[in-house]
Amino acid sequence: MKAYSTGRFVTLLAASIIIALALAYSVTTLVPSINPSHGPSYALSTTPSSLQVTPGAAGSYTLKLTSQFGFSGLLKLAARVPNAPNSLAVSLAPAELQLSAGGSASTTLNVATNPVTPAGTYSIAIDETSGLLSHTDTVSVNVVGFSVSANPALLIFRPNATGTSTISITSVNGFSGQVNLFASSSASGPTVSVSPNTLLVPENRTVTSTLTVQSSAQGRFDVTVTVIGDQFYQSVSLPVAVTSSTSISGNFSMTVIPGSFEINPGNFRNVIVEVNSIGDCGCLVTISTSTSASFAYGIGPYIVQVPVGGSANSTLTLSANPGAALGIYTVTVTGTSLSIAHSTQLTVTVTTAPVPDMKLTANPLFVTVAQGASSTASITVASIAGFSGTVYLTGSVYGVNSSAITLNFNPTSVTLAPNGTAT
Repeated sequence: MKAYSTGRFVTLLAASIIIALALAYSVTTLVPSINPSHGPSYALSTTPSSLQVTPGAAGSYTLKLTSQFGFSGLLKLAARVPNAPNSLAVSLAPAELQLSAGGSASTTLNVATNPVTPAGTYSIAIDETSGLLSHTDTVSVNVVGFSVSANPALLIFRPNATGTSTISITSVNGFSGQVNLFASSSASGPTVSVSPNTLLVPENRTVTSTLTVQSSAQGRFDVTVTVIGDQFYQSVSLPVAVTSSTSISGNFSMTVIPGSFEINPGNFRNVIVEVNSIGDCGCLVTISTSTSASFAYGIGPYIVQVPVGGSANSTLTLSANPGAALGIYTVTVTGTSLSIAHSTQLTVTVTTAPVPDMKLTANPLFVTVAQGASSTASITVASIAGFSGTVYLTGSVYGVNSSAITLNFNPTSVTLAPNGTAT
């Protein structure tokens, strides 16, 4: 065994460390520099950088996808516009791109509008999928035009009086130009006009006109103001109530029945909106609602006359869109009587689980009745997914001379057992 002095041992140890470091450094420089935090991916760029269209026009983006960190494979693409109106459509051509490592490929995103597309800025989601890899990018489109609003949004006045509302036209996304205004009524008796009926809208400004409505008879009807720009237009509708009631406004309360329910995508449900008089309120109340774009809705009647000390009902029909996302939604129902407004909320759960319900069938589906005679049909009510309870039956007749036809149900209600039927 060789003996080393302390000084020589230190010298040899230092030399060994230097050699080891040198070897380690030389090995490190031979390994490709790959950041372990990045797997194979791709990046998206757009041309132009932003897109503007007017209602009724179309535009397009060129989308370029570039391989990063060695990505290669087939990319499947889809475009969608969350919460957009039906008048805005997007498409991709082609909808599939083959990327090679380090390469790029392009597709065209087409954006189409129609003359009634509301002006505004819309986000377009681009969904990209390749095997287990998925990603969503977002681009936007600015629809240049104007918006139209009315204040007040409801007119109530007595016969032979006049109701007025201020119509505001607001430039959106830099629109400027001349617009023409037209007013129309859903009833033949009232007189409607708008003045001035021609306005110049400056860029990013608001201009106004006055809507005047006159009627000598009581009734309820709608007045629509249509504003036409350069080959596109927007409208606003106002419900109008002409009444001789001595009390057309007052306090009230609201209830929705039921207050919550479950629904499957693609189905609909009716909800009763009950408006109750408070104090001496013998008032006209307008019913409105605000909800997610996952639902379509209808209200009838949308104006109810609440008697003093009494109540009046309206029906809210909610329809869940076939593509509605599963989850819990809050629907706000608002009643307005002049300056007084009250709201109540409805909880709706969209689910794929079976929802208790019922369905009606008629046998026969068609009946022929001689004048002065009668005919019968059997109405069968069937429970779905365990629904049970009392079902009340009513009917309506539509068509020419429908008032000369009467309907009677016997019995007028049936009781359903879970998964049972009744006739």
